[in-house]
Amino acid sequence: MALALLFILGALQGATVEPDISLSLACGPSDSTVSLTLRNPTEANTAVLLGIVLANGQWYLPREIVAELTREGSADTETLVFGRPRNIAGPMDHWVVALPMRSAFTLTLSANDFISTSAVQASSAPEQLRVRLTGKSITSDLNVDMTGMKSWRLWNGTATSNTIRLSECRK
Repeated sequence: MALALLFILGALQGATVEPDISLSLACGPSDSTVSLTLRNPTEANTAVLLGIVLANGQWYLPREIVAELTREGSADTETLVFGRPRNIAGPMDHWVVALPMRSAFTLTLSANDFISTSAVQASSAPEQLRVRLTGKSITSDLNVDMTGMKSWRLWNGTATSNTIRLSECRK
């Protein structure tokens, strides 16, 4: 029995821990904002591709984040994506956030930054919100100055936040 336990413990010590990401959504500092926290609770270092950076750091666009909104009186879910600024010049780089083991990164999202992908414009008030993040590897569409980032250990997968009631966020 002791020999079997030593064998199992030895195998566990040599095993690599795969990172996992969790999302937590909370009311933001103002009525039209929410705070999204990306958390790496594991013992493995990782990084997350959040989106793109335009115009030499002028604009950070979290294009990998999708908001799912339900409105009062409707069971339908409305999908919102981050709107893009127009007429921006300069290089396009990937926005990668490093998440060492047991760390977190929080960003504030504003309702004004998102646009609906729904064909029909809803008229009722927003009721509930949750956020989904899809992590993926860096592809070859990088600025030549950032090709070294392809070797980073990026988290891949999909994480969904908790759902918040927006009426509780209005101050």
